[in-house]
Amino acid sequence: LVFATTENLATRHERGDGRTYVVPNVGDYEHFSQAADRSIAPAELRACRRPVLGFAGNLNEGKVDFSLLERLARVFEDATILLAGPAVNGARDRVQALAALPNVRWLGLQPYPTLPSVVAAFDVALIPYLDNAYTKNVFPLKVFEYLAAGKPVIASGLPNLASLEPHVRLATGPDAFVAAVRSALAAGAAGAEERIALAARSTWDDRADRLLGLVDEELGRECGS
Repeated sequence: LVFATTENLATRHERGDGRTYVVPNVGDYEHFSQAADRSIAPAELRACRRPVLGFAGNLNEGKVDFSLLERLARVFEDATILLAGPAVNGARDRVQALAALPNVRWLGLQPYPTLPSVVAAFDVALIPYLDNAYTKNVFPLKVFEYLAAGKPVIASGLPNLASLEPHVRLATGPDAFVAAVRSALAAGAAGAEERIALAARSTWDDRADRLLGLVDEELGRECGS
């Protein structure tokens, strides 16, 4: 059996015997659902100028669209762009340049146990990815982490998230991304319960059951042959 997290990867690894399956990533619902309560954010983050447009993850030169983040910082001058994660793969200069803007705050690497307290400070959760061959094959764990926290999610460069619309808004190009952020801010907390419910139905236990069920079917087929 072959398991892949996206359709593109499944197609690439298809062996022609019908035993390649798409099993998308999910997030740790129990861990991130606590981020639905803004009060768990540290006082210094609760004091950030709002709205807070946040990203949590590796700030990777080949994945994150830093020009788009700069555009957001300049368009939403009264907002805080909150970045939580390490600069990797040569991205330090880009991240430091962003962090020099007056409304951008870079927290650096955050311990996983306390990451929900950072996400709790977000008003809108961002996945501002480049559109390239790599991101076309990506299904990020963070999307269900954000949803578990009830946050509206705006993403780019990730066609594999199309099945999650309207809970996740996909935007192509900086103008569309800015418009999607404006729309999410205007909607406020509307839809939060639906997002949380979706994440609650998409857990690692569910994925494990799916994987083990397929393995059981395969073993039954082999034993019966």
